[in-house]
Amino acid sequence: MDNELRKGLRLLMVACMALSFLDLLMGFFGATLKILTGVVVVAAMAGCIKRVSAAWYIALAVVLADIVLTFLLVPFPWGIALLVVAFLAIYMLFKPDVKEYVRGKKKAEAPTVEDGRYRFSCDYFSGGGMEGGKTVLSLVSMGPGKAFLDYEITRYNGDETKSGRISAPDKAVSELKGMFYGYGIKRWKLEKSDLIALDAPSVDVCFTVGNDVYRISDDDVLPEKGSDVISRTYDVLMGIYLKNEADSDKGI
Repeated sequence: MDNELRKGLRLLMVACMALSFLDLLMGFFGATLKILTGVVVVAAMAGCIKRVSAAWYIALAVVLADIVLTFLLVPFPWGIALLVVAFLAIYMLFKPDVKEYVRGKKKAEAPTVEDGRYRFSCDYFSGGGMEGGKTVLSLVSMGPGKAFLDYEITRYNGDETKSGRISAPDKAVSELKGMFYGYGIKRWKLEKSDLIALDAPSVDVCFTVGNDVYRISDDDVLPEKGSDVISRTYDVLMGIYLKNEADSDKGI
């Protein structure tokens, strides 16, 4: 499960637990039906987390019923508090990623269909520094066991350029996908920095997920730990290349 979906389910659970707690509290102040809705919300949310599709509909019905009961039974200002939590729970229940996951249609982190619209790729580029070297690493995955790495590496200006295509392990693809979703890169809104290092090479990392492209440069103003993405991407992609070189030297 990707981090964004995990956070969505966690927020949904927190909202519904808060709703059930307030329902139980109000029930002890005389709104007896609130105790019933509170208990049902807890049971429904447990079903949602276990991916019982019927629980999604039960949870939605209970939250809607809770709004009606709030208007009828709960005095101000407690009713307002309950309504805020109830509306939050409804919002979470209608979020596409949460809804699809609970209904058993988990949103795929990495499609496996052999179609350009569904591909996952990760590119690393470094070049333009004083030494004149260039490193281009491009991994493309069309599904399990169908990933490859294109590389073009020149260490110094005038050096021989090594280029080619090699297969990439699924483990490396999974690590890059985990990084993409774990760091929440698709939600980043990047701006260019005013600082410029004239003698340093420029570095770019690009993730392609389906038809969506997410580009990160070393001159962007990155979020906290954002620089980790650039260094970790290089480590993963270069690791594939170096392992292949080592295996070739051993004659494997």
